[in-house]
Amino acid sequence: MESKPTIPSDSQVLLALDELPAPLGRPKILAALKTNNNWALSDTRLKKLIEHRNEANAKKPPKKPLRVRSDPIKALTDFMNAIQSVSPADVMQVYKEHPELHCHRPVRMANVPEHIRALPPPSLPDDPLAAQLRYHKESTRIFVLYGRGQFDYGVTTNSSVGLMLQICRDEITRFLENRARPLDADAQSILNSKNKLHTVFEYYEAAGRKAGLPAEDVARQFEAEWGINPLRFRTEEENDPQYRAFYDDWKEEIHRAASIPLYTSTFYAAPHLVTFKVEHDGMMAYDAKTYGRLALVIVKIDKQTGKECGEL
Repeated sequence: MESKPTIPSDSQVLLALDELPAPLGRPKILAALKTNNNWALSDTRLKKLIEHRNEANAKKPPKKPLRVRSDPIKALTDFMNAIQSVSPADVMQVYKEHPELHCHRPVRMANVPEHIRALPPPSLPDDPLAAQLRYHKESTRIFVLYGRGQFDYGVTTNSSVGLMLQICRDEITRFLENRARPLDADAQSILNSKNKLHTVFEYYEAAGRKAGLPAEDVARQFEAEWGINPLRFRTEEENDPQYRAFYDDWKEEIHRAASIPLYTSTFYAAPHLVTFKVEHDGMMAYDAKTYGRLALVIVKIDKQTGKECGEL
């Protein structure tokens, strides 16, 4: 028989907050505290405790600038290492070992309009990879997705993600040099083991969802360009919508933790270039809508004229 949940003191909650793996959003913090400690704790109370703690910290004298702030190159290296150090297998391990962190919010599924799905799949360039690399070089966008019907879609990320994707694509391109297409099973297996490959595909996926493109079209284009369809390597468990939501949330939290020191270093190195707010402690005020992992700007490209014609 399970014991009745207990009501913790404020000090117990604050101490427990410091012991949780970071970074976590408040819904996951609440779920973890209640599950790990058998506590009766409301979101309203937790929110107030976190706000009071943040207010108390704000009244403290500003901390001295961290060393990373004056070293943008080190900050960028740390950002890249943090993002690339987490593989899909790592996230799955966290998912299995910490059920209290599972997503309990509605999962937003891709919405492909019926009139789009009724159209034939988009035609691809004769040399899809060369066309993609050329598009990146000649435009201000990071990559292009081919759509059914009248439009293709140009995708732009924030600056740190754009640089990261360029580094990832450069490594994959070097791997593909002098390899015959289609790739054999061994080459595909090696590619599937590379975190950088999955990082690039995740942005294709996210942009495709936002543009309302069928997932199979995005995967087909990616395979034509990079030689592999990562969807074929995913297990049934990895394709579960609840797990995909957890995966995106976890990767966003890692991205947030790595982004703050990176952008803060920009503030100290070139303050005239900074457009974000700075917190009392001198660190960046993170805005997920602008600096988040999947903060994407997508423009429609008219297939007939090749000209951009408005954002989504």
